[in-house]
Amino acid sequence: MSDEHLAVAIREAFDEKYVPSPGLADRVISAIPWDRQPARAASVPRLAGAFTAILTLLILALLIGPSVLTMGSRLGQASPSPAPQSSIVNTDPRCKGIRLLPDRVFQRIAVYRWRSSGSAFVAVPTGLDGSMAADAIFNPSPNQPDDRSVIVFFNARGQALLDQLTTEIAIPQSADPISDTPVHHLAVLVGLTDQQVANWADPVVAEKALMPIEQGGNLLSNGVVLTPFTGNQLIAYFGADLATACSLTAHPK
Repeated sequence: MSDEHLAVAIREAFDEKYVPSPGLADRVISAIPWDRQPARAASVPRLAGAFTAILTLLILALLIGPSVLTMGSRLGQASPSPAPQSSIVNTDPRCKGIRLLPDRVFQRIAVYRWRSSGSAFVAVPTGLDGSMAADAIFNPSPNQPDDRSVIVFFNARGQALLDQLTTEIAIPQSADPISDTPVHHLAVLVGLTDQQVANWADPVVAEKALMPIEQGGNLLSNGVVLTPFTGNQLIAYFGADLATACSLTAHPK
């Protein structure tokens, strides 16, 4: 029913001849809110509610987000870092499960000789070191079943220097009795640091380095030279420490 038809019906219902108040029909008609809001107006509160919900979520995201990131950062920091992989490997069955020590590889050896200094003897570098070493292996002809001695092989330059050194320090065959003094020994060290080398003149530094490697020093061997060497091999280690022997005979991955 249209608004006009409704107004006519109201006037007919309030016929003035039956209604004691003239003009009542017109007043009723004028009181009716003909200009009703469109039905879509009811959706305004809904839109406002949705907007409020979205705004609330944004605020919560701003408040909680940094906390979540911080927590993730802390969890990341708390996670243990993977253990560094060793840069060397040794496939010898005797070295299975043995922790290899990169500072004890054959490339880190240094050969020293002894010289007399007054009433004492001091070890001095010879220039023969791991930069001239080509390889290192377990002694293929051990003297005992548990022999873990290691042989180092030198290149041509190293061999020449080794021959020269052993010729100079070998015990003279004419000596009677044979005089075994420190000057006839070659000291083989491994893992010397730059600081140790730079401060070698300090007796405290040298004495500590010249302790056997099993006692915390750097000394692998201090063998006597009976005759000059004619080859490129040197038994560099006579000890029983398998970790040292396996490290000396290890190779880069």
